[in-house]
Amino acid sequence: MLFGIALCIVGLSFVIKGAEISSVERDDTRRPFYNIAHMVNGIVQINQFLDKGANAIEFDIEFDANGTAQHTHHGFPCDCGRKCFHKENVTEYLNHIRQVTTPGDPLYREQLVLLAVDLKLQRIDSQKSHTAGVDVAKKLLDHYWQRGKSKARAYLLLNLPLLEDYEFVRGFKETLKDEGFEQYNDVIGINFTGNEDLNKTREVYEELNVNSHIWQSDGITSCFARRTKRLEKVLKLRNDPNYNYVTKVYPWTIVRYTIIRRSLRFDVDGIQTNLPHRVSKVLKEKEFASKFRLATYEDDPWKKFIRI
Repeated sequence: MLFGIALCIVGLSFVIKGAEISSVERDDTRRPFYNIAHMVNGIVQINQFLDKGANAIEFDIEFDANGTAQHTHHGFPCDCGRKCFHKENVTEYLNHIRQVTTPGDPLYREQLVLLAVDLKLQRIDSQKSHTAGVDVAKKLLDHYWQRGKSKARAYLLLNLPLLEDYEFVRGFKETLKDEGFEQYNDVIGINFTGNEDLNKTREVYEELNVNSHIWQSDGITSCFARRTKRLEKVLKLRNDPNYNYVTKVYPWTIVRYTIIRRSLRFDVDGIQTNLPHRVSKVLKEKEFASKFRLATYEDDPWKKFIRI
């Protein structure tokens, strides 16, 4: 009798353990998701947006006429309901964000795993794009990575406004190579944000000899609604395991609950938003909680997540 009870208990423990494993496996089927806070250009804003649920931030870098990075600043016009005036010296911002992404630092915020850098190259001559790429690479080496001394850990997404600015990528990568820090290519991705032709975008990547670490966004200012035709095309390319030129997809800049839900139903990898607390709230809704989870640093942002 006692032996039989013992067997039942052992069997039950295996069932429970199996259920726990199944639960973990089910969790692993959720899409790693990036809740990207838009236009976080002031140091004071970083924690404000992280406290609202963001696990990624986007900040702007503006350049002088020579292609030298100057400030984190969007400028006028910017999104409806937002203030455009926040501005920091680029090097001071990078020094601060290094601390925020360094484990063990008093300012460390574990949830922040992705930095999307909106490069305001459209405001300078495209012939200066290469110079700008060199300058940004050196500033990251000196102030974020500290040429190998920094323990900061975040993935960086370089957002370029137009295909004509592609020489920025060449200048950036050449500088990492020339300075002896090509290993940082492992944490760098590229995204052209100008809603341009997808075939031409692929051709630019081929010209650059880039066939991985590629995100593709689609969007418009939050002041207006945007049709989903191009977004759906991009998602189709992402879901093709043989297509290398789209790894992750996100729409911008989304604020309305209805559009947040619509975007999630399209199964995007992230959303850029002025209101990350709204995205966080929707992600917890029954329809989406079993399909998405916030990405962590352990999630590879350069790897496709294709649902079976």
